[in-house]
Amino acid sequence: MSRSQRVAVITGASSGIGRATALRFADAGWSVVLASRRGPALTELAEECTARGGRATAVPTDVTVHAEVQALADAAVAAYGRIDVWVNNAAVSVFAPSSRCRSTTSGGCSMSTSSATSTAPAQLSRS
Repeated sequence: MSRSQRVAVITGASSGIGRATALRFADAGWSVVLASRRGPALTELAEECTARGGRATAVPTDVTVHAEVQALADAAVAAYGRIDVWVNNAAVSVFAPSSRCRSTTSGGCSMSTSSATSTAPAQLSRS
């Protein structure tokens, strides 16, 4: 499989580590599906990824809303037919016992579960 056929979904892509990750994948020729709550920043990043040799789709997403995470996974499959890598970068850093996590992050801890349940069908269908 060529790199141009590989697809990475990156949450928290509009800035920082997520943005840098998206650009590295684009530099390697991957297709990237970019997610964050900041739509205009995603559009700008998608253009930059395309200029660097990748293909890019921007999907404004609030990862604390399961339906939006599901829509992100669906958009990736609709655009590119698959998901090879999911970079779960959108988050809030919390140092607390897991029993306090949900109330501390307003749903941030549920992000991993939403991502896993949303992407599993797309990834398992390739097996």
